[in-house]
Amino acid sequence: MTGTLRPAWRSIDTGTTDRYRGLCVVDSNTVWLGGCDGTVIRTADGGHSWVDVSPPNTAELQFRSIVGLDDLTAHAMACGPGEGARIYRTDDGGTSWHMSFQATDPELFLNTVAFLDPDTGLAVGDPIDGAFAIVRTLDGGRTWSLTGGASAPTALPGDGLFAASGSCLVAVDGALWIGTGGAEHARVLRSTDGGSSWQSHETGLPSGVMTGIFGLAFADEERGIAVGGNHNDQGASRSAVALTTTGGQEWTIPTRDESRGLPCGFRSAAAFSPIDPETIVVVGPGGSEYTTDGGASWHALGDGFDAVEVAPDGSFWASGEHGRVARLELL
Repeated sequence: MTGTLRPAWRSIDTGTTDRYRGLCVVDSNTVWLGGCDGTVIRTADGGHSWVDVSPPNTAELQFRSIVGLDDLTAHAMACGPGEGARIYRTDDGGTSWHMSFQATDPELFLNTVAFLDPDTGLAVGDPIDGAFAIVRTLDGGRTWSLTGGASAPTALPGDGLFAASGSCLVAVDGALWIGTGGAEHARVLRSTDGGSSWQSHETGLPSGVMTGIFGLAFADEERGIAVGGNHNDQGASRSAVALTTTGGQEWTIPTRDESRGLPCGFRSAAAFSPIDPETIVVVGPGGSEYTTDGGASWHALGDGFDAVEVAPDGSFWASGEHGRVARLELL
C-alpha cells in the first residue's frame, strides 16, 4: 500500500548557531539572514553553502530585519535601542558595509525595514511622544531621516511593535501596512501614499502586554493575513490568524469550528505563495501550518520557526533559533 507524502520542511545546514529573525528570500538561489548576535549570512546557491558577511564590530547588535534587493545589495536593520538602532547597506554582497543610519534618540527602537521600490524604503519603530517612529530613505538606503508630524502614525496608550520576524511592516504593490500590539486593540495601519498618511483598522486579534500582531503578509493590495497572539501564552486556544480581502480595512478571525486545523496560540510570521494566493504558510516558535484553500482548512507542519518568506518559484523558506533554516515545497 502506498500513500501520499505529506509536505515537510527540509532542513538546511547554515553552519552557525545564531537565532535568525531577519530573513529575505530574493530568489531560489539568493537568501539573506540577519541574526541576533550581529550576524549576517548569505547564500547564492540555494542554501548549499553560506558565507558570513557580517558588518564589522556588530557582535552586540541584533539584526532583526533584513532586505536583500539582489545578490549584491542588502539593508540590515539592528533594532536598538538608542545608538544600537542602525541600518547598514552593502552593494557588494556583504564584502563591505556602510552604516547609513544610527539613532541619536536613546528611546528609538526599530522593528522592521521594508522597501516600496529600490529607492524608497521605511523602517518603523516603537512610539516616541505618542507616534510611531518612521525612518525613511529616498535614495536606495544610502541616507535615512527620521520623519515626524502628520506622516508619523498615531499610537494608542500602550501601543508597540514586535521585532519578532521582520514582518510587522510590509510593502506590497505600492501600499504599506504596520501591525501593532500592546494596547487595547491590535490594529493594522495602512498607507497607500508611501507613508505620508495612515488609516487605522482593528483586527480583533488579542492585544495587551506582549500580545498583538507579530507579523503581516499580503498577496496583493487586497488579500492579506495578520498573525500573532500572546507571546507569553503560546498554548492559548484562540486563533492566531486574521484574514482580510479588503486591503486590511476589514478583518475576519476564523474559529476552530469554521477552519479545520486552525493555527492557535501564537504565530510570528506568514507568507503567501506567489503562484497561488490561496496557499499560505504561517510559522511561530511553537509550530507551523499551511493552507491551500485560503484558510478554510490548515495542515500542521510541526517544526517551529521565527520567520518565513517565499521565493518567486513558490518555495517557502523559514529561519529560527540555533542557526535553523528550512525549505518547503508545496506546489
